[in-house]
Amino acid sequence: MRLMRKSLAVVGTAALVLAVLPGFSGVASAAAAAPTQIGNLFPITPSRILDTREGNGAPKRTLGPNGTLKLQVAGRGGVPASGVSAVVLNVTVTNPSLQTFMTVYPSGISRPNASNLNITKGWTGANSVTVKLGADGAVNIWNQVGTLDVIADVTGFYAGTESAGAAGAGGEYFPWTPFRLIDSREYPDGKLRSGEYYQLPVGFADTSLNPHIKAVAINVTAVNANADGFFTVWNGVGSRPNTSLLNFVKGAIVPNMAIVPTSACDWCGSEGLPSNMQQFAVQYSGFGSADVIVDVLGVFDDNTIGEGLHFTPTDPTRIVDTREGLGIPKALGPATTSTTVLPSNLRGDGTWAIAANVTGVTPTSSTFVQLWPTSRPKPAAGSTLNLNPGDIKPNSALIGLDDHWSFSAYNHLGTTNLVIDVNGVYNKLLTTATAKAATSKTQLPQGDKGAGQSARKLQP
Repeated sequence: MRLMRKSLAVVGTAALVLAVLPGFSGVASAAAAAPTQIGNLFPITPSRILDTREGNGAPKRTLGPNGTLKLQVAGRGGVPASGVSAVVLNVTVTNPSLQTFMTVYPSGISRPNASNLNITKGWTGANSVTVKLGADGAVNIWNQVGTLDVIADVTGFYAGTESAGAAGAGGEYFPWTPFRLIDSREYPDGKLRSGEYYQLPVGFADTSLNPHIKAVAINVTAVNANADGFFTVWNGVGSRPNTSLLNFVKGAIVPNMAIVPTSACDWCGSEGLPSNMQQFAVQYSGFGSADVIVDVLGVFDDNTIGEGLHFTPTDPTRIVDTREGLGIPKALGPATTSTTVLPSNLRGDGTWAIAANVTGVTPTSSTFVQLWPTSRPKPAAGSTLNLNPGDIKPNSALIGLDDHWSFSAYNHLGTTNLVIDVNGVYNKLLTTATAKAATSKTQLPQGDKGAGQSARKLQP
């Protein structure tokens, strides 16, 4: 390993690879339907489509108590004007006058019993939201009490019709057992200072598939910040966009999930990595420095690998609330794992993953929560929530399911309540009863960081 605080410094030595499990051919099998764009993700460069502080996307005023803001999404920020079923937004709140919570949901329906952000007075923070669009291409953003400003950056959309993909190929989703790609605390002088960023490579064990990766699903956590700041993620090409993934204050541990477009890694070959690997970047902005942790959840392709998953959005649906014994009978105790089965009304034979909002409620100790398919071992690293005593903190998650449509939740220390709202499901397209009976979720390719990972750290 070599580490330098110079432009183009390398901090790490080996490639991230994806282990291909037996039964995965790398091409569409006879059991899979013909390629379709419906349910595919189209990642886009993050674009700001709402900022109530500036009158962007809504009038220039705060969102008040019991207030609903209707945000037009279709036709803006790189999202097509029609044919879109759902979008991925990064929603940020700032200047809240009271403790409150916010719900993002499709226009045209009654507000569901769900939440996306839980907000304390004076807090600035964000959460990734995958949300179904209403028939008019809009979503509603509702605030419970007090006043606050709202910011939304769109980072991708899911096709609801074949015509929505006219501009190019969208991607199927390949969920991985979550694993840690980088933890800057493990590197000497690994913290990011203002303007610095890591370029992080991703790839398959079968390197011929690498050019087909178009986006990566990740969980990014800010740790050990010695000043207020924020992280931005993008494809690693050129300057960072004028958006943010997560905002944090000094000393806080703050996670947020993101789906990030990737680009060709133009430096991997010179560092002994496969030259056709893909990359993305994480940059720090602020007045001090901060550590960054990145956990990988899966990747999206360009609709050519085959056997991946297609997304079907749902109206927000609560499937777990330990306070009421829903989904999990009671609060999770220390070193406790509980299993949840996806309700029958949300699943089909090919349902292999869910898009959800996960909220930790009033833990008694500092802790973390992990989520993974029940039939697989608990991940050695990677967390969905990082909680402090008394927190009410949300994060988005893409959660894989096992052959019985179940996933496990683990709480590390103390006791915490857990709330999970589903926003959509990922399905594998199966065409025959025989194929459905014979296909196992373990046949999807899984991520494996192998001997380590390589990261290039750049100064502004």
